[in-house]
Amino acid sequence: MRQYEYFKNVEKNAVFTEKKCQFCGGDKNCLEGIYFDQSDLRSVCLSCFDKRVIGVDIPDYLKK
Repeated sequence: MRQYEYFKNVEKNAVFTEKKCQFCGGDKNCLEGIYFDQSDLRSVCLSCFDKRVIGVDIPDYLKK
């Protein structure tokens, strides 16, 4: 599984859901929509996230 700069050890620390990805319909490694701070988002798979179908705004204080 890919590693992300601002989310260490996704496989261990993320909450994956059984809900299918809202974008592609996939059911592997889907993250809860709450990670994306959008009330109408239910689920996003890491594959769509990697393709930048949707992103997350990283606060400046974390980028330092």
